[in-house]
Amino acid sequence: MERDVRLPNVGAVMVRKYKGTELTVTVLDSGFEYQGQTWKSLSKLAAHICGQKAVNGYTFFRLGESTVKRPRKAKTV
Repeated sequence: MERDVRLPNVGAVMVRKYKGTELTVTVLDSGFEYQGQTWKSLSKLAAHICGQKAVNGYTFFRLGESTVKRPRKAKTV
């Protein structure tokens, strides 16, 4: 399975403020580490944090196409 291009590299630390608390999540090769616990799904982790049944993890952590650094296409003259 290919790694989703929206995810930061393994070892990266994502920091997000939520309800006045700073959340720190480490990207692992096989999931995400938060407060000493490993989560396989970013969405399950976000749902746990929010206390909701289902949350889009990419949206919660503000990851998306706009955060992906892609090479610019060469301009044609």
